[in-house]
Amino acid sequence: MKVDLVVEPPPIAAALCHGAGEPALEHFRNAAGLEALLRLNGVRRATHALVDPDAAAQLDAITAWAVALPAVEARAVFEEPALRGWLGDAERVVDGDPDAAPLRDLALRLPWILAPRLREIEARRHWRAVMPPHARAAPIGADFRLRAPDGRDAAIELAVDDELVVTGSDARARLGWNPAGELILHEALGFQPLARRRVLPWIEVFTTEDYPELLQSCRDANIPLVPAGAEIEARVREALGFLVEAWPDALPDIVAMFRGVLALEVPNNRILSSSSPGTPLVIQLTVRPGEGKVLLAESIVHEIAHVKLDLLWRIGPLLHDDGNPRWRHPWRPDPRPMRGVLLGAHAFANVLCMYQEALARDIAAATALSEIDARRRELHEALAVLAAHAQLTPNGAALFAGLCTLADYRP
Repeated sequence: MKVDLVVEPPPIAAALCHGAGEPALEHFRNAAGLEALLRLNGVRRATHALVDPDAAAQLDAITAWAVALPAVEARAVFEEPALRGWLGDAERVVDGDPDAAPLRDLALRLPWILAPRLREIEARRHWRAVMPPHARAAPIGADFRLRAPDGRDAAIELAVDDELVVTGSDARARLGWNPAGELILHEALGFQPLARRRVLPWIEVFTTEDYPELLQSCRDANIPLVPAGAEIEARVREALGFLVEAWPDALPDIVAMFRGVLALEVPNNRILSSSSPGTPLVIQLTVRPGEGKVLLAESIVHEIAHVKLDLLWRIGPLLHDDGNPRWRHPWRPDPRPMRGVLLGAHAFANVLCMYQEALARDIAAATALSEIDARRRELHEALAVLAAHAQLTPNGAALFAGLCTLADYRP
């Protein structure tokens, strides 16, 4: 499923490079939130006749509530990884993916994801829901998740009144809202309450079970998966601390677009960080023993650039691509589709900007000088491929012009 939006002016500036300023970032986030809202409505319409009447009525109520939210509040809701992940999962069902979750269970996950907001959505007292065993679909904004004793999807009912009562087979939990509107757990009988790990208040730490699609590059290379230990919090904080010093203008973008991390240790000194268009805002980071904060900051900047470009691409395509992997770029030995060339150029343009900003502040100056020279040469090579062969849309042409400016390249 794909919805193209006409957004004038197109939100190119913030997507092009981190640190474009608050007005540009606000414009980008509003456009991305509107696109997600339209996707929710599209899923509702496409699945309405495919789920039972009660589940369809629940989707109707949730969609009507989301449409009526003020723009900034709706945007915040759709910047929650759980809801973005649910949209991606639902669209896989609509598109006929044979490996997608059963539609009925997927439709019933949404009330659990939105449990903290149910009393706002409709004056219905009972909601049918499914509680998955992983954090991918945990209640948005809550500092805990519940897991059924057998570790599988659990059919539950949610009764909303002054408190939220969760009932399942031989299990019951009572939840409430604190004065700030946050969901808190009063008691859990039969359910296992699990605390949710966070690097910082807005960045949750996920496991390999939560976002398996991020691990495809590791599987393709037959690399064993070793989840990073508890030191990941300190390592990511150090990397973000470097960005605070070296590129403070980029921090609002990082805060807005970096909501979850799956951290892995990868042997043989390889870097296999990644993101997925279906689950934006969550990134996989390779954390190598002894690696400095600068390289980890580079990986964060790189992957958040991918997140932003994927969101921009959802608003409207940036180039016409037949998907044939026949184009070379400097960052991989194998040929790539033209989309891959643009993705690489865009991400490394942001890395170039990071090192230029660091050099301007005399931070890690020796590393920055070396990286600036190497990245600019690589970008010129990739931009030459795009200039000669890419069939760019108007939005893509605007992005390409911005990349040429960042890299000081004249096509």
